[in-house]
Amino acid sequence: MYDGSSWHTENVGAQVGGDKKGLQLALSAADVPHLCYQDSYYNELGYATYSGSSWVKETDVLSNDLDINTSQNRGRYCDIEVDQYGDPHITFEYNLQTEVGYLKKNGTSWDGWNLSVTHENSFVGYTQLELDSSENPCFSYADNHRIVTNRRDVNFGCLDTDSGEIVLRETGLTHTDHYFSNSDWGRYLSMKLDSNDSAHMAFFNKQNINFGSVMYYTDNYYPTFDSDGDGIPDYEDSFPSTHQKPLTMTVTVRVIGAGRAGRSFAKAIDDLVEWDVIDMRGRGVAIDDAAADVDLVVIATPDAVVADVAAAIRPGRAVVAHVAGSLGLDVLAPHDRRAALHPLMSLPDAEIGAERLTGGWFAVAGDPLVADLATALGGRTFEIADDDRALYHAAAAVASNHLVALLGHAAVGAHV
Repeated sequence: MYDGSSWHTENVGAQVGGDKKGLQLALSAADVPHLCYQDSYYNELGYATYSGSSWVKETDVLSNDLDINTSQNRGRYCDIEVDQYGDPHITFEYNLQTEVGYLKKNGTSWDGWNLSVTHENSFVGYTQLELDSSENPCFSYADNHRIVTNRRDVNFGCLDTDSGEIVLRETGLTHTDHYFSNSDWGRYLSMKLDSNDSAHMAFFNKQNINFGSVMYYTDNYYPTFDSDGDGIPDYEDSFPSTHQKPLTMTVTVRVIGAGRAGRSFAKAIDDLVEWDVIDMRGRGVAIDDAAADVDLVVIATPDAVVADVAAAIRPGRAVVAHVAGSLGLDVLAPHDRRAALHPLMSLPDAEIGAERLTGGWFAVAGDPLVADLATALGGRTFEIADDDRALYHAAAAVASNHLVALLGHAAVGAHV
Protein backbone atom coordinates (compact mmCIF):
# COMPACT_ATOMS: atom_id res chain seq x y z
CA MET A 1 0.00 0.00 0.00
CA TYR A 2 1.33 3.45 -0.93
CA ASP A 3 0.72 6.17 1.69
CA GLY A 4 1.87 9.07 -0.47
CA SER A 5 5.55 8.82 0.36
CA SER A 6 6.44 5.14 0.68
CA TRP A 7 5.18 1.62 0.14
CA HIS A 8 4.02 -0.64 2.98
CA THR A 9 4.11 -4.41 2.55
CA GLU A 10 2.43 -7.09 4.63
CA ASN A 11 2.87 -10.84 4.83
CA VAL A 12 -0.51 -12.43 4.25
CA GLY A 13 0.77 -15.51 6.03
CA ALA A 14 3.14 -18.37 5.36
CA GLN A 15 1.98 -21.93 4.81
CA VAL A 16 4.06 -25.07 4.51
CA GLY A 17 4.20 -26.17 0.90
CA GLY A 18 4.92 -24.97 -2.59
CA ASP A 19 4.17 -21.87 -4.60
CA LYS A 20 1.00 -19.81 -4.30
CA LYS A 21 0.08 -19.55 -7.97
CA GLY A 22 -2.40 -17.52 -9.96
CA LEU A 23 -2.82 -14.78 -7.35
CA GLN A 24 -5.76 -12.47 -8.05
CA LEU A 25 -6.76 -9.39 -6.06
CA ALA A 26 -10.07 -7.53 -5.71
CA LEU A 27 -11.08 -4.56 -3.55
CA SER A 28 -14.47 -4.06 -1.95
CA ALA A 29 -16.33 -0.74 -2.06
CA ALA A 30 -14.66 0.00 1.29
CA ASP A 31 -11.22 -0.80 -0.21
CA VAL A 32 -10.85 -4.06 1.73
CA PRO A 33 -8.49 -6.45 -0.16
CA HIS A 34 -9.60 -9.99 -1.06
CA LEU A 35 -7.27 -12.60 -2.60
CA CYS A 36 -7.62 -15.97 -4.31
CA TYR A 37 -4.79 -18.30 -5.29
CA GLN A 38 -3.80 -21.92 -5.82
CA ASP A 39 -1.58 -23.65 -3.29
CA SER A 40 0.48 -25.80 -5.63
CA TYR A 41 1.75 -28.07 -2.84
CA TYR A 42 -1.70 -29.18 -1.69
CA ASN A 43 -3.42 -28.42 -5.05
CA GLU A 44 -6.08 -26.44 -3.19
CA LEU A 45 -7.93 -23.17 -3.73
CA GLY A 46 -6.96 -20.54 -1.17
CA TYR A 47 -8.70 -17.32 -0.12
CA ALA A 48 -7.65 -14.44 2.15
CA THR A 49 -9.03 -11.08 3.26
CA TYR A 50 -7.94 -8.37 5.66
CA SER A 51 -10.01 -7.88 8.83
CA GLY A 52 -8.59 -4.47 9.68
CA SER A 53 -5.94 -5.84 12.01
CA SER A 54 -4.89 -9.17 10.53
CA TRP A 55 -5.29 -11.44 7.49
CA VAL A 56 -8.03 -14.08 7.62
CA LYS A 57 -7.22 -17.10 5.45
CA GLU A 58 -9.05 -20.16 4.19
CA THR A 59 -6.53 -22.69 2.95
CA ASP A 60 -8.95 -25.11 1.25
CA VAL A 61 -12.06 -23.45 -0.13
CA LEU A 62 -14.79 -25.99 -0.92
CA SER A 63 -18.55 -26.03 -1.42
CA ASN A 64 -21.01 -28.84 -0.80
CA ASP A 65 -22.81 -27.69 -3.95
CA LEU A 66 -19.93 -28.84 -6.18
CA ASP A 67 -18.83 -32.41 -6.80
CA ILE A 68 -15.15 -31.75 -6.18
CA ASN A 69 -12.72 -34.65 -6.13
CA THR A 70 -10.45 -33.48 -3.32
CA SER A 71 -7.68 -35.83 -4.43
CA GLN A 72 -7.28 -33.93 -7.70
CA ASN A 73 -5.81 -30.59 -8.68
CA ARG A 74 -8.04 -27.53 -8.20
CA GLY A 75 -7.80 -23.75 -7.83
CA ARG A 76 -5.63 -22.98 -10.81
CA TYR A 77 -6.65 -19.97 -12.93
CA CYS A 78 -8.86 -18.46 -10.22
CA ASP A 79 -10.38 -14.99 -10.43
CA ILE A 80 -12.14 -12.96 -7.75
CA GLU A 81 -14.64 -10.09 -7.49
CA VAL A 82 -16.35 -8.44 -4.50
CA ASP A 83 -19.99 -7.32 -4.57
CA GLN A 84 -21.51 -4.16 -3.06
CA TYR A 85 -22.10 -5.96 0.24
CA GLY A 86 -18.45 -6.94 0.58
CA ASP A 87 -18.99 -10.62 -0.23
CA PRO A 88 -16.34 -12.34 -2.40
CA HIS A 89 -17.10 -14.28 -5.59
CA ILE A 90 -14.56 -16.68 -7.12
CA THR A 91 -14.26 -18.66 -10.35
CA PHE A 92 -11.73 -21.50 -10.63
CA GLU A 93 -11.05 -24.82 -12.31
CA TYR A 94 -11.32 -28.15 -10.52
CA ASN A 95 -11.15 -31.91 -11.11
CA LEU A 96 -7.91 -31.72 -13.09
CA GLN A 97 -8.97 -28.70 -15.15
CA THR A 98 -12.10 -30.37 -16.53
CA GLU A 99 -14.71 -28.26 -14.68
CA VAL A 100 -15.27 -24.55 -14.03
CA GLY A 101 -16.67 -23.63 -10.63
CA TYR A 102 -18.17 -20.46 -9.21
CA LEU A 103 -18.28 -19.73 -5.48
CA LYS A 104 -20.05 -17.03 -3.50
CA LYS A 105 -19.37 -16.43 0.18
CA ASN A 106 -22.46 -17.02 2.33
CA GLY A 107 -21.61 -16.31 5.95
CA THR A 108 -19.08 -18.93 7.00
CA SER A 109 -19.67 -21.23 4.01
CA TRP A 110 -19.60 -21.00 0.22
CA ASP A 111 -22.47 -21.46 -2.23
CA GLY A 112 -21.33 -23.10 -5.45
CA TRP A 113 -22.37 -23.50 -9.08
CA ASN A 114 -20.83 -25.52 -11.90
CA LEU A 115 -20.32 -23.22 -14.90
CA SER A 116 -18.87 -25.81 -17.25
CA VAL A 117 -20.14 -25.96 -20.79
CA THR A 118 -17.33 -28.21 -21.86
CA HIS A 119 -17.00 -31.23 -24.08
CA GLU A 120 -15.72 -34.68 -23.26
CA ASN A 121 -11.97 -34.71 -22.67
CA SER A 122 -11.86 -30.91 -22.53
CA PHE A 123 -9.43 -28.90 -20.45
CA VAL A 124 -10.37 -25.45 -19.18
CA GLY A 125 -8.25 -22.55 -18.04
CA TYR A 126 -7.82 -18.81 -17.62
CA THR A 127 -11.16 -18.27 -15.90
CA GLN A 128 -12.29 -14.65 -15.70
CA LEU A 129 -15.07 -13.24 -13.51
CA GLU A 130 -17.00 -9.97 -13.56
CA LEU A 131 -20.22 -8.96 -11.79
CA ASP A 132 -22.77 -7.29 -14.05
CA SER A 133 -24.94 -4.30 -13.10
CA SER A 134 -27.41 -6.68 -11.38
CA GLU A 135 -24.49 -8.40 -9.60
CA ASN A 136 -24.98 -11.62 -11.52
CA PRO A 137 -21.63 -13.32 -12.17
CA CYS A 138 -20.42 -13.24 -15.76
CA PHE A 139 -17.54 -15.52 -16.67
CA SER A 140 -15.25 -16.48 -19.50
CA TYR A 141 -12.66 -19.21 -19.94
CA ALA A 142 -10.63 -21.02 -22.56
CA ASP A 143 -12.14 -24.42 -23.46
CA ASN A 144 -9.67 -26.75 -25.12
CA HIS A 145 -11.57 -29.69 -26.62
CA ARG A 146 -9.30 -30.16 -29.61
CA ILE A 147 -8.61 -33.75 -28.52
CA VAL A 148 -12.11 -34.68 -29.76
CA THR A 149 -13.14 -31.96 -32.21
CA ASN A 150 -9.84 -30.22 -33.03
CA ARG A 151 -11.28 -26.96 -31.71
CA ARG A 152 -10.42 -24.56 -28.95
CA ASP A 153 -13.03 -22.01 -27.91
CA VAL A 154 -13.35 -18.99 -25.68
CA ASN A 155 -16.63 -19.32 -23.78
CA PHE A 156 -18.53 -16.43 -22.22
CA GLY A 157 -21.78 -16.40 -20.26
CA CYS A 158 -23.62 -15.17 -17.20
CA LEU A 159 -25.29 -17.03 -14.34
CA ASP A 160 -28.75 -16.05 -13.13
CA THR A 161 -28.30 -16.86 -9.45
CA ASP A 162 -32.07 -16.75 -8.82
CA SER A 163 -32.94 -19.42 -11.38
CA GLY A 164 -29.55 -21.14 -11.52
CA GLU A 165 -29.64 -20.86 -15.32
CA ILE A 166 -26.42 -20.28 -17.24
CA VAL A 167 -27.03 -17.92 -20.15
CA LEU A 168 -24.28 -18.33 -22.73
CA ARG A 169 -23.51 -15.44 -25.03
CA GLU A 170 -22.10 -17.08 -28.15
CA THR A 171 -18.86 -15.39 -29.09
CA GLY A 172 -17.90 -17.33 -32.17
CA LEU A 173 -14.38 -17.22 -30.80
CA THR A 174 -13.13 -20.55 -32.09
CA HIS A 175 -9.74 -20.97 -33.66
CA THR A 176 -11.40 -22.21 -36.87
CA ASP A 177 -12.55 -18.64 -37.57
CA HIS A 178 -8.96 -17.52 -38.03
CA TYR A 179 -5.73 -18.75 -39.55
CA PHE A 180 -3.93 -18.99 -36.24
CA SER A 181 -2.80 -22.13 -34.47
CA ASN A 182 -5.31 -23.82 -32.20
CA SER A 183 -2.75 -24.77 -29.59
CA ASP A 184 -2.67 -21.41 -27.82
CA TRP A 185 -6.11 -20.01 -28.64
CA GLY A 186 -7.48 -18.21 -25.57
CA ARG A 187 -4.23 -18.23 -23.61
CA TYR A 188 -3.85 -15.52 -20.91
CA LEU A 189 -7.49 -14.54 -21.37
CA SER A 190 -8.63 -11.26 -19.77
CA MET A 191 -12.26 -10.09 -19.64
CA LYS A 192 -14.08 -6.95 -18.45
CA LEU A 193 -17.68 -5.72 -18.59
CA ASP A 194 -18.48 -2.15 -19.54
CA SER A 195 -21.31 0.07 -18.25
CA ASN A 196 -23.73 -1.67 -20.65
CA ASP A 197 -22.76 -5.15 -19.35
CA SER A 198 -21.13 -5.86 -22.70
CA ALA A 199 -18.07 -8.07 -22.67
CA HIS A 200 -14.58 -7.04 -23.76
CA MET A 201 -12.02 -9.84 -24.02
CA ALA A 202 -8.36 -10.01 -24.95
CA PHE A 203 -6.14 -13.08 -25.25
CA PHE A 204 -2.99 -14.38 -26.92
CA ASN A 205 -2.77 -16.72 -29.83
CA LYS A 206 0.42 -18.12 -31.33
CA GLN A 207 0.69 -18.63 -35.08
CA ASN A 208 4.06 -20.35 -35.00
CA ILE A 209 7.18 -20.53 -32.88
CA ASN A 210 8.25 -17.03 -33.90
CA PHE A 211 4.98 -15.15 -34.21
CA GLY A 212 1.79 -14.60 -32.22
CA SER A 213 -0.97 -12.05 -31.88
CA VAL A 214 -3.08 -10.42 -29.19
CA MET A 215 -6.76 -10.89 -30.07
CA TYR A 216 -9.54 -8.54 -28.92
CA TYR A 217 -13.28 -9.13 -28.98
CA THR A 218 -16.32 -7.17 -27.82
CA ASP A 219 -20.07 -7.59 -28.18
CA ASN A 220 -20.62 -3.90 -27.46
CA TYR A 221 -22.60 -2.32 -30.26
CA TYR A 222 -23.17 1.39 -30.75
CA PRO A 223 -24.82 2.87 -33.85
CA THR A 224 -21.89 5.22 -34.47
CA PHE A 225 -19.23 2.46 -34.40
CA ASP A 226 -17.94 0.95 -37.63
CA SER A 227 -15.63 -1.66 -36.16
CA ASP A 228 -14.62 -3.37 -39.42
CA GLY A 229 -14.31 -0.17 -41.48
CA ASP A 230 -16.71 -1.26 -44.22
CA GLY A 231 -18.84 1.89 -44.04
CA ILE A 232 -21.74 0.03 -42.40
CA PRO A 233 -22.40 0.86 -38.72
CA ASP A 234 -22.21 -2.08 -36.36
CA TYR A 235 -25.94 -2.13 -35.59
CA GLU A 236 -26.62 -2.89 -39.29
CA ASP A 237 -23.64 -5.16 -39.74
CA SER A 238 -22.69 -8.69 -38.70
CA PHE A 239 -19.29 -7.76 -37.26
CA PRO A 240 -17.65 -9.41 -35.34
CA SER A 241 -19.73 -12.60 -35.65
CA THR A 242 -22.90 -12.70 -33.58
CA HIS A 243 -24.30 -10.52 -30.85
CA GLN A 244 -27.03 -10.72 -28.26
CA LYS A 245 -27.28 -7.09 -27.19
CA PRO A 246 -30.37 -5.16 -28.32
CA LEU A 247 -29.81 -2.48 -30.91
CA THR A 248 -30.91 0.17 -28.42
CA MET A 249 -29.98 0.09 -24.76
CA THR A 250 -32.46 1.28 -22.14
CA VAL A 251 -30.87 3.32 -19.38
CA THR A 252 -32.66 2.76 -16.09
CA VAL A 253 -33.12 5.65 -13.68
CA ARG A 254 -34.32 5.99 -10.09
CA VAL A 255 -35.33 9.41 -8.76
CA ILE A 256 -34.91 10.19 -5.06
CA GLY A 257 -37.20 13.01 -3.96
CA ALA A 258 -40.88 13.44 -4.80
CA GLY A 259 -40.96 17.24 -4.76
CA ARG A 260 -41.28 19.55 -7.73
CA ALA A 261 -37.79 18.84 -9.07
CA GLY A 262 -38.10 15.07 -8.61
CA ARG A 263 -41.50 14.88 -10.29
CA SER A 264 -40.33 17.13 -13.14
CA PHE A 265 -37.27 14.98 -13.85
CA ALA A 266 -39.25 11.74 -13.53
CA LYS A 267 -41.86 12.87 -16.03
CA ALA A 268 -39.34 14.29 -18.50
CA ILE A 269 -37.11 11.20 -18.40
CA ASP A 270 -40.02 8.76 -18.59
CA ASP A 271 -41.14 10.33 -21.86
CA LEU A 272 -37.80 9.39 -23.49
CA VAL A 273 -37.66 6.24 -25.61
CA GLU A 274 -34.34 4.81 -24.39
CA TRP A 275 -34.57 5.92 -20.75
CA ASP A 276 -36.79 4.31 -18.15
CA VAL A 277 -37.67 5.64 -14.68
CA ILE A 278 -37.94 2.55 -12.48
CA ASP A 279 -39.50 4.42 -9.59
CA MET A 280 -39.48 7.65 -7.58
CA ARG A 281 -38.86 7.43 -3.84
CA GLY A 282 -39.95 10.14 -1.45
CA ARG A 283 -39.84 10.58 2.30
CA GLY A 284 -40.33 7.49 4.40
CA VAL A 285 -39.30 5.09 1.62
CA ALA A 286 -36.12 3.03 2.09
CA ILE A 287 -33.30 4.13 -0.19
CA ASP A 288 -30.39 1.96 0.98
CA ASP A 289 -30.75 -0.26 -2.13
CA ALA A 290 -31.46 2.60 -4.54
CA ALA A 291 -28.26 2.07 -6.56
CA ALA A 292 -28.50 -1.72 -6.74
CA ASP A 293 -30.51 -2.28 -9.92
CA VAL A 294 -30.36 0.90 -12.03
CA ASP A 295 -27.85 2.78 -14.15
CA LEU A 296 -28.48 6.25 -12.73
CA VAL A 297 -29.77 7.56 -9.39
CA VAL A 298 -30.97 11.19 -9.49
CA ILE A 299 -31.08 12.86 -6.06
CA ALA A 300 -33.64 15.66 -6.40
CA THR A 301 -33.96 16.67 -2.75
CA PRO A 302 -33.34 20.01 -1.00
CA ASP A 303 -29.65 20.92 -1.11
CA ALA A 304 -29.30 20.67 2.67
CA VAL A 305 -29.99 16.92 2.74
CA VAL A 306 -28.23 15.76 -0.45
CA ALA A 307 -25.14 14.56 1.45
CA ASP A 308 -27.24 12.61 3.97
CA VAL A 309 -29.27 11.00 1.19
CA ALA A 310 -26.14 10.01 -0.75
CA ALA A 311 -24.57 8.52 2.38
CA ALA A 312 -27.71 6.44 3.03
CA ILE A 313 -27.44 4.73 -0.38
CA ARG A 314 -25.20 1.66 -0.52
CA PRO A 315 -22.52 2.11 -3.19
CA GLY A 316 -23.16 0.10 -6.35
CA ARG A 317 -22.37 0.38 -10.03
CA ALA A 318 -24.93 3.10 -10.64
CA VAL A 319 -24.00 6.72 -11.28
CA VAL A 320 -25.28 8.80 -8.36
CA ALA A 321 -26.09 12.38 -9.36
CA HIS A 322 -27.62 15.43 -7.69
CA VAL A 323 -29.44 18.34 -9.33
CA ALA A 324 -28.26 21.03 -6.91
CA GLY A 325 -26.63 24.09 -8.41
CA SER A 326 -24.53 25.08 -5.41
CA LEU A 327 -23.09 21.69 -4.45
CA GLY A 328 -19.99 19.94 -5.73
CA LEU A 329 -19.36 16.24 -6.19
CA ASP A 330 -17.83 15.76 -2.74
CA VAL A 331 -21.29 15.55 -1.14
CA LEU A 332 -21.88 12.29 -3.03
CA ALA A 333 -19.26 10.31 -1.10
CA PRO A 334 -18.79 7.36 -0.83
CA HIS A 335 -19.95 6.69 -4.40
CA ASP A 336 -17.26 6.22 -7.04
CA ARG A 337 -19.39 7.25 -10.01
CA ARG A 338 -20.65 10.74 -9.16
CA ALA A 339 -22.24 13.46 -11.23
CA ALA A 340 -24.11 16.75 -11.05
CA LEU A 341 -26.91 17.82 -13.41
CA HIS A 342 -28.32 21.26 -12.58
CA PRO A 343 -31.11 22.61 -14.79
CA LEU A 344 -30.72 26.32 -15.41
CA MET A 345 -34.42 26.99 -14.89
CA SER A 346 -37.13 26.94 -12.25
CA LEU A 347 -39.45 23.92 -12.00
CA PRO A 348 -42.79 25.07 -10.55
CA ASP A 349 -44.61 21.75 -11.05
CA ALA A 350 -44.22 18.43 -12.86
CA GLU A 351 -45.99 19.41 -16.08
CA ILE A 352 -44.29 22.76 -16.61
CA GLY A 353 -41.00 21.45 -15.18
CA ALA A 354 -40.86 18.50 -17.58
CA GLU A 355 -41.59 20.83 -20.49
CA ARG A 356 -38.83 23.21 -19.45
CA LEU A 357 -36.31 20.38 -18.95
CA THR A 358 -36.84 19.39 -22.57
CA GLY A 359 -34.47 21.54 -24.57
CA GLY A 360 -33.05 23.42 -21.59
CA TRP A 361 -29.55 24.30 -20.43
CA PHE A 362 -27.78 22.11 -17.86
CA ALA A 363 -24.65 22.60 -15.75
CA VAL A 364 -22.93 19.22 -15.62
CA ALA A 365 -19.98 17.70 -13.80
CA GLY A 366 -18.59 14.24 -13.16
CA ASP A 367 -19.71 11.08 -14.93
CA PRO A 368 -20.65 11.70 -18.59
CA LEU A 369 -23.91 9.75 -18.26
CA VAL A 370 -25.67 12.93 -17.04
CA ALA A 371 -24.53 14.79 -20.16
CA ASP A 372 -26.02 11.93 -22.19
CA LEU A 373 -29.30 12.43 -20.33
CA ALA A 374 -29.27 16.17 -21.00
CA THR A 375 -28.63 15.49 -24.68
CA ALA A 376 -31.44 12.93 -24.76
CA LEU A 377 -33.74 15.63 -23.37
CA GLY A 378 -32.73 17.85 -26.28
CA GLY A 379 -30.77 20.09 -23.94
CA ARG A 380 -27.39 21.77 -24.05
CA THR A 381 -24.69 21.38 -21.45
CA PHE A 382 -21.80 23.33 -19.97
CA GLU A 383 -19.35 22.29 -17.26
CA ILE A 384 -18.95 24.03 -13.91
CA ALA A 385 -16.03 23.16 -11.64
CA ASP A 386 -16.74 22.54 -7.96
CA ASP A 387 -14.86 25.68 -6.91
CA ASP A 388 -17.07 27.82 -9.13
CA ARG A 389 -20.44 26.34 -8.25
CA ALA A 390 -21.35 28.75 -5.43
CA LEU A 391 -20.74 31.77 -7.66
CA TYR A 392 -22.53 30.07 -10.56
CA HIS A 393 -25.55 29.26 -8.42
CA ALA A 394 -25.80 32.82 -7.13
CA ALA A 395 -25.64 34.18 -10.68
CA ALA A 396 -28.21 31.64 -11.86
CA ALA A 397 -30.59 32.60 -9.04
CA VAL A 398 -30.35 36.26 -10.00
CA ALA A 399 -30.72 35.59 -13.75
CA SER A 400 -33.46 32.97 -13.58
CA ASN A 401 -35.48 34.18 -10.60
CA HIS A 402 -34.81 37.69 -9.32
CA LEU A 403 -34.27 39.29 -12.72
CA VAL A 404 -37.42 37.67 -14.12
CA ALA A 405 -39.44 38.92 -11.15
CA LEU A 406 -37.96 42.41 -11.51
CA LEU A 407 -38.81 42.53 -15.21
CA GLY A 408 -42.29 41.31 -14.41
CA HIS A 409 -42.83 44.13 -11.93
CA ALA A 410 -41.42 46.62 -14.42
CA ALA A 411 -43.82 45.40 -17.09
CA VAL A 412 -46.77 45.75 -14.74
CA GLY A 413 -45.63 49.22 -13.70
CA ALA A 414 -45.38 50.33 -17.32
CA HIS A 415 -49.08 49.61 -17.82
CA VAL A 416 -50.28 51.37 -14.68
